[in-house]
Amino acid sequence: MEHERKSWFVPGTTAAGRIERWLAREAERADIHGDAKGRDAYDFEPIVSPYLEVRDDLRIRTPYSRSVIELLRGIPWAHWDEDGRVWRVPFRSYEELQRHWPRIEEAARRSEPGKKAPPRCGKRFRGRESGESAGRGKASPPLSPPR
Repeated sequence: MEHERKSWFVPGTTAAGRIERWLAREAERADIHGDAKGRDAYDFEPIVSPYLEVRDDLRIRTPYSRSVIELLRGIPWAHWDEDGRVWRVPFRSYEELQRHWPRIEEAARRSEPGKKAPPRCGKRFRGRESGESAGRGKASPPLSPPR
């Protein structure tokens, strides 16, 4: 009776990923004018940013940021190009990219090398490093190493 269910079974631990890639390829074929529509949308309302480069597709190069990665992973057909070290987004996904762009650009700006906040752990124990105990103004006795 199992064969009457009319469902597919794909074995393996990576089955979900393989199915998603196959569905993406099929959807790509279904909308043959998607890239032309996206290119027209870009021409009408372009994203102007130092992080975006326009070629045969859209290329996004930002400083490393987990937020940017998560946002870009949510855009259909966006993928990381290891050789170019850039995110590539086809024009068919332009409207989705445009919707997420303000958050992508803000996260990229926060991740610029000169813009990062200093680590918090330095502030946490600053008073104790100089020999003052927290809030009392007295020097604390040195801690002896464990024996």
